[in-house]
Amino acid sequence: MTPFKAELLPSTQEVIERMLDAYKKANPWRYSKPERYRRLIKEFYDWEIKRRVRRTQKLKDGNIWVPEKIKAVKMLISQREHIINFMVDWCWTYDPRLLTDGLPTTLPWIPWPAQIEFIEWTYDRLFDPVMSGGLVEKSRDQGATWLFCLRFLHEWRWVSGYAAGIGSNKYEGVDKKDDPKCIFEKIRGILRGLPAWWFPKGWDPGKHDNVAKLINPENGASIVGEGGKEIGRGGRTTEYLVDEKASLEFPNMADAALSQNTRCQFDLSTPKGPNSFYEKRSSGRVAVHTLHWEDDPRKDDLWYQHESGRMDPAEVAQEIDINYHASVEDIFIRPEWVEAAFKIQLQPGGPIDSALDVAAGGTNKSAVATFLKPVMLVSEFNISNGVDLSYTFLDISKKADVAWASYDVIGVGHAVRSTLERTEREVDFPIYPLVAQKRASDMYYEEFKCKGFEIFTDSRTEWWYIFAKRLEQTWEHQTGKRKYENHELISLEKVKDLKNQICSPKKFHTPEGKIRCESKKLMIARGIKSPDMADACVMAIMPRDAGHKHVVGMDIKKADVKVGWGQLPKHRCVHYGAICQDKDLSIYFMSAIWHEVYGHLFIYDEFKLDRPDNSIANRIVKKMHLLEFELDRLIGNEFMFADEKRSVAKEINNKLWDLTHRVQTIKIKHPRKYDPYGSMSILNELVNKNKFTVDNKCKEVHKQLSAWRLDHEKATAEGMRECILMIMSELVKVVPIEVILSRVEYRPVHAPPPKPDDKGKGFMLI
Repeated sequence: MTPFKAELLPSTQEVIERMLDAYKKANPWRYSKPERYRRLIKEFYDWEIKRRVRRTQKLKDGNIWVPEKIKAVKMLISQREHIINFMVDWCWTYDPRLLTDGLPTTLPWIPWPAQIEFIEWTYDRLFDPVMSGGLVEKSRDQGATWLFCLRFLHEWRWVSGYAAGIGSNKYEGVDKKDDPKCIFEKIRGILRGLPAWWFPKGWDPGKHDNVAKLINPENGASIVGEGGKEIGRGGRTTEYLVDEKASLEFPNMADAALSQNTRCQFDLSTPKGPNSFYEKRSSGRVAVHTLHWEDDPRKDDLWYQHESGRMDPAEVAQEIDINYHASVEDIFIRPEWVEAAFKIQLQPGGPIDSALDVAAGGTNKSAVATFLKPVMLVSEFNISNGVDLSYTFLDISKKADVAWASYDVIGVGHAVRSTLERTEREVDFPIYPLVAQKRASDMYYEEFKCKGFEIFTDSRTEWWYIFAKRLEQTWEHQTGKRKYENHELISLEKVKDLKNQICSPKKFHTPEGKIRCESKKLMIARGIKSPDMADACVMAIMPRDAGHKHVVGMDIKKADVKVGWGQLPKHRCVHYGAICQDKDLSIYFMSAIWHEVYGHLFIYDEFKLDRPDNSIANRIVKKMHLLEFELDRLIGNEFMFADEKRSVAKEINNKLWDLTHRVQTIKIKHPRKYDPYGSMSILNELVNKNKFTVDNKCKEVHKQLSAWRLDHEKATAEGMRECILMIMSELVKVVPIEVILSRVEYRPVHAPPPKPDDKGKGFMLI
């Protein structure tokens, strides 16, 4: 379907531009110099009224309308595409509040761009054969009801058999003579400003303008009104407006009735909390349009500050900010925190993380969040195929040059995991599967005086708490309550529906006193759409390694309990990088964590280059996060130091020095003691005791270790195998020997390594 587009005459465009310019100049003086504000606005409307008078005079001969000219005008304004031209040339609006600005209560009705887009959207929804109708959420005083009245009147006047319905919570809100708040009085107000030649033949207000019923005697079109329980009971309509739907006493009853009597239902309202209107708005079943005060040229930040000062904060949040959670006390994240993150301007810096939240299907969308610390970007994708989604995620992450990526592996996330584990595409960053239902971490929280697993019911709750804390700090920083460093703040990209998603989950306390974040299942049960974008942000922001060496909820097969990866305090871990060059000049790099408490070695990342190039140092910085926290030790094999003047190690170290802004605290060093036989002996003991883990993405390590099973008689090795042996040799020097001996059997130098048993036990590859 081709989108509807209103055609604006040059004269109409000029009027709108003049209006926008007038308010742009006047708004700064609204409160400081109100006389100047009024003068600038009045000057514009004086000009516009004179323009309309001149236009009217051109259609007359003296005081008599010229039929030929009137016919041409009617032919133009009867077309839907020219509804804005009709509005600008012939329609007037009434607002008694204008008296306080020193203006007449009746003024030329001129739409601003957001209102034009709204009218176009309603026409699109009227003629869409798949998803007719829609839901309109608005800040107060955006003229949405008036715009519906205008469009209904336009169809009523020119389309034979057209029927529009209007419903509200109470019948009195639909029509009550001489009450300007009623919808039909708004319609009558528009009619009173129109010239006589516009009305249909045979028009008689006494006959055709009744209570909540407007009849066109020329073509049989009608506009009828209903209230309360009677909404949708009055017969079939072309389209139907439910005004202030959030205040409806029986919303489901109205929806049921209207589903049988119209194909195009519009629900219009300002928020009234997370009720049925919000549930429908978040369901994904209806098209949603937002009319926000920021798109209103009459209003600016000064106006918002003034309104915020005189109104209750909850009222501001609900009526102006379109906040469905203004009065909800048990939500996990406060709306004002999110607004602060939208408004704060921060510069990105440091390693970049990304996260994928995989949609559960239906109307939900998968989302990717990219955290350019401290700036968060997020996007949605309606991709149901797990393979396509996986590669879209990889493309986004690679383009962003991320240092780390993660995704939710539970449920439909398994398709993503399967694709990522089998891909032959080169991926130069680690990708970690996460499980929201896992136990929370061992990280200590000063505010609770306990560890994560003692206060949070699961990993997802801990993720949301960490995200909420960062948003709260941003709000405190913005409001001057407390100052924080940039890395403690967050700047959110203002994406449609992101705020509502972030503010959707509720926070509960279990009988044991633990904090629990509302699950997606419970949210869906109460009609709330799955917060996929919010969950992606939550996963992207959670701590990786900086200061904690932990990833809450990481899904490490078989070894997650023993390794504790995701629950490792820094003082209990040793972080290694090992780099090896073989005789073919290929470069192998490996990242590893040694957990002193569990005596567990975790190989978590790798890369391989066929020849040395200028990217090696960049890759090391990225893999080992040198820009974020200090690496414990980086070691290289002897072949890299063969030529003292032009050695590969020396060239890489010089580049590392430049990349780390000449404050480098680490560089490639010789192993303090290289004991291949003893190292292999310790390694075999670690394997047999399930204390050695290789992440499933380290495909080169897997390949070389699998081959090592076949030639286990050799202690010397090349590539990734030599990297492992060098790290094992380092452990003997770094970790007290008695600690090693208490966990594994250490054989002296040159002792032959143990052979694998008959079952072929060797290295545990996951």
